[in-house]
Amino acid sequence: MIMKKINSILLILFLLFISAKFYSQRTTNGSAVVDSLAGFNYLGAKEHADEMKTEKEKLFFMNHAKRTYKIAKYNLYPQKSQNGYSSNAKGIDASTYQGPQPAGCTNIDFESGNTSGWTVFGDNSIVAAGTDPYGGFPKVYPGGNYSLKLNDNNTSGSKTTFSASATRVIPVTASNSQFQLHFAFCILNFPHPANAAAIFKIYFLNASNTTVSCPQFSCYYATPPGTLVGMPAGVAQTSSVTGQNIGAQVYPVTYVPWQTVSMDLTPYIGQNLTAVIVCDWCLYNYDWGYCYIDADCAPVTPTTAAVCPGGQLCGPSGMSGYTWTPPSGPVVTTSCITTGPVGTYTLAYTPFATCGPSIQTNTYQVLAKPIAAFTTTNSCNSFTITNTGTGPPAVQSYSFAGPSPPATFTTTSATSPVTFLTAGNYTITQTITNSAGCSTTVQAVVVVPAGPNPAFTIPTPTQCLVGNSYVFTAVQPATTHTYNFNPVVGSPPVGTTNPYGPV
Repeated sequence: MIMKKINSILLILFLLFISAKFYSQRTTNGSAVVDSLAGFNYLGAKEHADEMKTEKEKLFFMNHAKRTYKIAKYNLYPQKSQNGYSSNAKGIDASTYQGPQPAGCTNIDFESGNTSGWTVFGDNSIVAAGTDPYGGFPKVYPGGNYSLKLNDNNTSGSKTTFSASATRVIPVTASNSQFQLHFAFCILNFPHPANAAAIFKIYFLNASNTTVSCPQFSCYYATPPGTLVGMPAGVAQTSSVTGQNIGAQVYPVTYVPWQTVSMDLTPYIGQNLTAVIVCDWCLYNYDWGYCYIDADCAPVTPTTAAVCPGGQLCGPSGMSGYTWTPPSGPVVTTSCITTGPVGTYTLAYTPFATCGPSIQTNTYQVLAKPIAAFTTTNSCNSFTITNTGTGPPAVQSYSFAGPSPPATFTTTSATSPVTFLTAGNYTITQTITNSAGCSTTVQAVVVVPAGPNPAFTIPTPTQCLVGNSYVFTAVQPATTHTYNFNPVVGSPPVGTTNPYGPV
């Protein structure tokens, strides 16, 4: 028994000697064998470990931190795509899904229900419904049907990748140069310094695969200052539900409900940029963070329909500042404005992430409401409606109510003929709509007269051929009468008196 223990001790000492000899030896070219933990942040990891309650927890964390550092350093983990584990080849699905996005931004909003056009890495999933368990916000960006979730809060021990990303190439043009990133973010609030915290970020690569200096954006929870860095005050909130990390430690969760960050890409019009969106756990892969993303592409000058007084105008979303100048009245600095006087409204705004002073200006038109008015003239049951309200390009719509109403129709013509088949009272409704979509309605009642009764009487309808004498008397004696006969040969001439005859 004693010999077995001695042999075990000798074996351990021998292995330690070989290990030390290996790490101290030199290669043939004189360079040292690289230490697999070279570059590992011992002090940062120890700060995290010192928060643990027991020595066992501290040892567990340090081992975990070292292991994940080496995995990342030597790229030992499998790279996971949406369809499972695969190589890191950046194949792009040339899908024809387009939706409302401009050219170059096909499926940038995931509205095809998949990640076609994107290259995804790490834990990710398309979400179509549901509410986030920590923030209570919808998992899908409001207004869309699908969004992409990057990373997760899996602490089961089966997780192998702690960084998740989505990338895609954007051929930048004037029609898509305003990249609007929508995102929501949840993070476990362990007190990390900024360089070790879980992070959500976006940056862009040029055609040479080099990171461009701007625009960029990131947000993370750091202590100090003990808040979410990167978003305006009041955006981040603390969840009523706590979370736990891989070591089963419980901490509060900070979340950011859906936000929009506008990225100005106009300096790169004519170039291909690669958008890189990243959602990483903390530096030590111990405390989690995950996010939901969506996106839209917009032109430099958005296409905005005119509105009427009292309507609402809104600038492009996700800007850092807005200044509205109406035709009269005070300047407004909110993203949306309720319109007042008719005229031109000017908006100056600055993208949230931009490459220097980049104030952009858009103009919007507030149009007066159209005037609805019309007159009618008629001959018996044939009417002519004349529009006396707002003319073209405003559109007139006419509808009818009565005993036998004609079909509704729309027109831009100044006059419109209408025939009524049945006598009676009819209500004509005219609605005039201008290019801003504003409408005004007016009604008028017209009386469609009954047609004349063409009946007549013949006192003695049967007479002999020789010496006959007929008298025709109209049942409706007033108005104009005309009597003619068929066949013409042998008949009396046409008569216009009443009664007509004897003939």
